[in-house]
Amino acid sequence: MLRTCLVFLLMLIQFYLSGQKRASQVQYIDEGLAVISKKEFKKKLKSDLYYAYEYDLDTVLYKRLYVKYFLGKLDPLSRHQLFSLLTRRNNVDTTQNMVIHYQDTLKAKESFPRRDEIVWNKDGTHKHLISYNTFIKGHKRCNSTYRKKYKGKLYHFYNFNTGHPEQYKDLIWYKDHLKMLRRLFYNNSNNKNGWSVTLFPNGDYFIKNWSMDPKLAEELQNHTNWEQHLSNFKSRYYRLNPQLNPVENPSGS
Repeated sequence: MLRTCLVFLLMLIQFYLSGQKRASQVQYIDEGLAVISKKEFKKKLKSDLYYAYEYDLDTVLYKRLYVKYFLGKLDPLSRHQLFSLLTRRNNVDTTQNMVIHYQDTLKAKESFPRRDEIVWNKDGTHKHLISYNTFIKGHKRCNSTYRKKYKGKLYHFYNFNTGHPEQYKDLIWYKDHLKMLRRLFYNNSNNKNGWSVTLFPNGDYFIKNWSMDPKLAEELQNHTNWEQHLSNFKSRYYRLNPQLNPVENPSGS
């Protein structure tokens, strides 16, 4: 009996020590995959420009930052190439505001579960799986909401297609040819529900990866008070990332 108790006690101590070891090995990663200090991580996360995810790989716990949204302007060559491709291959009207909802994989109908469900993982986390009916209803609701609130046109784009038709009744999905949208705007958002980019005819763009202030999101999506919002965003973003400021680092170093 005593021997059994000692073995059990040793197992508890070992488990505690191993847990302490895992907890002490934490690495903080910024949106560019650079290792940063805990202080810098907290400073960025405290702002409303970032969100974070944790990845527990047993020996190391990675805490990674992602940008909630980003504002910018395409250079003339990128704008010409992208708009020409969208017009020629997808019949997109580039003379009006374009809201693009992007999902990496457009799944075949048989890949969806028969009903909505929650799947629990061994580590205690969980994920929501939606049925095909919920998927279709979500897209219909998305289209309806957009028409009521925003200017321009909404498009649903994908990177891969595992067997889904590109049109289902009045819903249409568009292929990202040459992966140009992904190459220009995707910033590893880790948003499994997809991300969006709003493109304006003059080349301005607004990338949305995460939930944000609804009023601000609506103004940005409608290109309202754009210069003011762009100036405010750049000021805050480059204050947190001075090494990325093209004014202070014109050579990109």
